Amino acid sequence: TIADLSGGNARLAILLAGTVEQNETLSGDYEKVLFERLFWQTAPQKNDNLLRSAEACSLVYSFDGEDTTSEQSELQFLASFAGTSANSLYSDVAELKRRELVQSRSRWRAVLPQAIANWLAKRALESIPKDILVPNFLGASERLIKSFTRRLGYLHDSKETVEIVEDWLEPNVWIGKHVSNLSDFGMEVFANIASVSPAKTLDAIERAANGTEGTSFASRKNPRYDRFVRLLRQLAYDPALFDRSAALLCRFSLSETQGEINQPIHDVLKSLFYIRRSGTRAPVGARAKFINDLTNSEDQDEQELGLYLLDAALEARSFGFMQEFSFGARRRDYGYYPKTHEDVVRWFGSFIDICVRLALSEQLIAEKARKLLANKLRGLWTNAGIRNTAEEAAKKIHAQMPWNEGWLAVRGIIKYDSKDLEEEAKSQLNILEILLKPKDLLGLARTYAFSSNFELHDDQADRRTREIGKEVAQCIDTLNILLPELVSVHDIENTLDAFGRGLADGCSDKMKLFQELRSELAKTSLEKQEYTVFRGFLSS
Repeated sequence: TIADLSGGNARLAILLAGTVEQNETLSGDYEKVLFERLFWQTAPQKNDNLLRSAEACSLVYSFDGEDTTSEQSELQFLASFAGTSANSLYSDVAELKRRELVQSRSRWRAVLPQAIANWLAKRALESIPKDILVPNFLGASERLIKSFTRRLGYLHDSKETVEIVEDWLEPNVWIGKHVSNLSDFGMEVFANIASVSPAKTLDAIERAANGTEGTSFASRKNPRYDRFVRLLRQLAYDPALFDRSAALLCRFSLSETQGEINQPIHDVLKSLFYIRRSGTRAPVGARAKFINDLTNSEDQDEQELGLYLLDAALEARSFGFMQEFSFGARRRDYGYYPKTHEDVVRWFGSFIDICVRLALSEQLIAEKARKLLANKLRGLWTNAGIRNTAEEAAKKIHAQMPWNEGWLAVRGIIKYDSKDLEEEAKSQLNILEILLKPKDLLGLARTYAFSSNFELHDDQADRRTREIGKEVAQCIDTLNILLPELVSVHDIENTLDAFGRGLADGCSDKMKLFQELRSELAKTSLEKQEYTVFRGFLSS
């Protein structure tokens, strides 16, 4: 009970524990009893004025505890809610500090621990009429308003707080009608109160995104896009708000230029689709449907984004960087976590099905889907332990077309992981490797010349690639099929260098083949031209 009440604060837990007598039972309204004990401690009698002062000071996250006379005096402002003077409040703050319930840094004071401050603030909100409290704060300085709303952000379980915040978020009221063009001050207030009413907060963001300035708002052109992106990620924790929050994150993400490296929004969105540490409780089905809808879109950018999210959903080894999951005082964890192996199979099975469907489709992203699944195969086989599901997917693809990337992935598992596998798993891998192995020269050429798979990146693979290049040079039909690809496929790992050497080794008329390569290059658009095969050819 004490650990629960202390909210993870060790100092508060120890103080609370010290108020409980031996053999005493915590029952009834124990929260109120414990906090009152902590507040009054060893005082011979209760002091209602001290309690009211503490409640007033707790309305803000921090306050200036020295200025008692100026027009900007925060002590004078807070004293009005306690029905006392600035000087009396100053004395009460000093007494609270002696009781270790107020901490100070320079001129600033704060009621701490936060659990005590939150409890006191709730009492204040119950005691002070809303039509007095709210107008007074909204007429105060920006610093006090920010401090007040920061406190409200920790009081989502207070009926009075929810009423205040939901009033502010109405379409034609203060924050609610200015979400599309918030100032820095307004943005901070909006972020402070978001945790009090997540649904109303999401409503307000959607209104801005669907308004007249919506295209600019839901993009990187928005000067505060990063704050809204972080908020949407926090709102996506709730399964009921996931689809809407993720849809808005998509709009922000699709506004990015390709290859954006400065706080990329697509990485924030991607983090919601890992099997672990996603920071959302959205079920597997909801996330699978979201990816399905994107990849089925007629928009190419949306298809690519869906494939990018699918990459996260199929990840079984590394789950990206840690996100900040805290949201006011709402209890948050790392999100969905599979509790059984059946949960793991269900998760990866759902997303493998999507990937196989894409891999066998006529869509432009089909080839990328095949490469994606090949890249994930090792993690799925060894880390996730779903051999049968992975094997079934490989067989489905192979039944309709050669899957050379899959063959290389299986070879990689055999090379690097077979020593740690049981005999049954090794046998299963070896059979799959034989099944997927390319059966003709064209398949071998594409596998070795255009592979970005780690399994091929060694001296032995270079020699094999050169040998295959030599064979291709002597097979006119295969060479003619490959020519457009040799001068246009981006060569990530320089495999085309070795292939080009092989072409020169195998042809009888080197100048003729060189001119054929040049002629094919001339037909290729400038942004797609690839020269590595020429370097290898000329080197030989």
